[in-house]
Formats: sequence, structure tokens, C-alpha cells
Amino acid sequence: MTAPGGVPPVLSADALRRLRREAALRLAELAALYAELPATRCRRRARCCALLPAATLIEALAVLDRLAALPGGTRRRVTRRLVEWFFRNAVEIPGCPFLEDGACLVYEARFFGCRAYGLWSPGRYRRLAEADRAAREGLRAQWARLGVHLPRAVTGFHVPYCREVRAAAGTLPGDETLLDLSERVEALSRAAGPAHETFRTVFYGDLGFLAAALALGLDGAVAGKFHWTRAAVQGRAAGPAPPEGEIPDLFGP
Repeated sequence: MTAPGGVPPVLSADALRRLRREAALRLAELAALYAELPATRCRRRARCCALLPAATLIEALAVLDRLAALPGGTRRRVTRRLVEWFFRNAVEIPGCPFLEDGACLVYEARFFGCRAYGLWSPGRYRRLAEADRAAREGLRAQWARLGVHLPRAVTGFHVPYCREVRAAAGTLPGDETLLDLSERVEALSRAAGPAHETFRTVFYGDLGFLAAALALGLDGAVAGKFHWTRAAVQGRAAGPAPPEGEIPDLFGP
């Protein structure tokens, strides 16, 4: 399958499969980095699964590797939810596409942001949340210039700080350890070259955006989200998001 509608060739569906194969050693290194974090336990209320975190390409490839191993029907369901996430996330909090029946379908390969949630100190987490909220307020201003006023309940949302995460053994890492690990994950991802930078600058580290672009074309995904979002905030029937129709099995083996 070639990349439709302007999707950069380095991130076409075929290119992603090739990247996964070629990144086998880097994915093993990523798993080793993740293993530096202690095993944790919590009450498993899934509050941290309200959002799909932004990620580096290497993190996304690890998740796609896990997604490819799921049964075809499950994989297609998740792929549609990824596209739905992209369409809906400007006007509602749709929840992480990988969450199903209260469980994460890609838990073993989950993103660094998922792993670090509950490990940051309250002060560091507050600063991260404030930076994220400021970025989304900037996005809200961009939409407003197009005549679309996003709900502040969405642009101002952040996942509450969690005090229920405990190390299964030993102690939790400090902020400096987490920052160092985050930088090492980023460095590992940069080894993917142009594909890493394209995922960061074109798709903003959003796997839902990439899925929508692969399914509908880059231009079709952006235009479709704009029209759906405008209709939703104006109280008009926005229709299904994405539009009715078969979403291809983009992330199969």
C-alpha cells in the first residue's frame, strides 16, 4: 500500500512495516531502557488513559509492533479508534484508543509517557501539565482564527496527578532519572533519521493523526477534521468521525 494524499513516503504503511523490521535492534534497546523503570502497581482505575500521549517514532514503532500481533478484528477496531481519536480530540476527551474493557491492549509496549505517569514529582508534573495546557491554548487560538472556538473544558484538560502509583519493589525513580531516560529514548528514535523528524514535525508525535492520514490521505484527514470539528462546536450534526466506510488494516504484519 502506498501513502495516499500527500503522506510523506517515509511514513507510508509499507515504510512503517519496513521500519519495524529494520528497527528490531533499536526496539530491543528501547525495551532495555523501559526496563530501567521499576515495576509498579496502582488501583488500575485507567484515569491515566484519558488521552493518547504524544510519542517519538521509536515508541510508536514498538506500539505498532504489538498492534500487528493482535487478532485482525481487534487490530482493525483499534485502528478505527485511532482515526476517531484524531477527529474528535479537539472537542471532547475520547479516551485512549488502545483502552478496551478497562485494559491496555498494548500494555507491554506502552509509551514512555504512560510509564512515567505517576512517577514524576507533583511539582514536575504540574509544570509539565502547565506547558501542555499552554500549547493547547495556542492551538485553540489557531482554531479561533479559522472561526472555530474549541471548548475550554477540552483545551484546558489535563490528567490529574496520581498519588496511587507504588513501586512493586524498591523505590520510585526521581525526576532527573526520568528526564535522562526520556532524552535517551529521544536519541534512540533520532537514529531512524528522516522518518523520526517527519513523525515529530508533520504529525506532532500523534499516532492517531498518522492513522487518519494513512486512511484518508493527509489532506483528507486535515480537511475532514476541520469540517467535523466546526460542525460539532456549532451544534450541528457532525456525522460519524471518521466518515462511514471501511478503514483499511493499516498496521497488520
